[in-house]
Amino acid sequence: MNTEELQRLAELKTQIEAKLEELKDQERLYSEILSLIDELLKKESFVKAVQMPIEGQKEEEIEIRQLKRPKDGLHLADAYIKKDSAVIKPLPELSLKQETPPFKSFFINKILEGMKNKDQEEVNEGKIGSEESFKFEIETSEGVIQQVSIKNYRTQTRLNEIINTALWTFSRMLEKA
Repeated sequence: MNTEELQRLAELKTQIEAKLEELKDQERLYSEILSLIDELLKKESFVKAVQMPIEGQKEEEIEIRQLKRPKDGLHLADAYIKKDSAVIKPLPELSLKQETPPFKSFFINKILEGMKNKDQEEVNEGKIGSEESFKFEIETSEGVIQQVSIKNYRTQTRLNEIINTALWTFSRMLEKA
């Protein structure tokens, strides 16, 4: 490369760096505006749309979903869903063990812990209260999964992700057992 080309590259680099700083400033501004809007909405007793409960469900209502493997319709588990909690119970006759991959490595560590960590960040940022944050508990008996209890899933999207991932995970576990 000649001197002119090197000088042009240096100029382009400087322009890109300046543009990136400008974009970062805009991002900070928009984030601050969103935070202010959220605070105003909270003061007026609104909640963000992603925090709204599932429409039409009362606190005491329980929806029961059967989790069936798509390829053959094999019944793997039942999900008992309330307004702010869910319990997923694998069928006892399947004897799904918590050590069988990908239960811990994927379902717990990536999906459930990921949601828990994301909520903890929101608690730390003051976006949600600690009582609203995602929690889960795995109950086992002699290594066999009895149920997965979820609290504060907060959105239909999250609930669907948990249920779909549980179904996928249980299917893979059966293949490896």
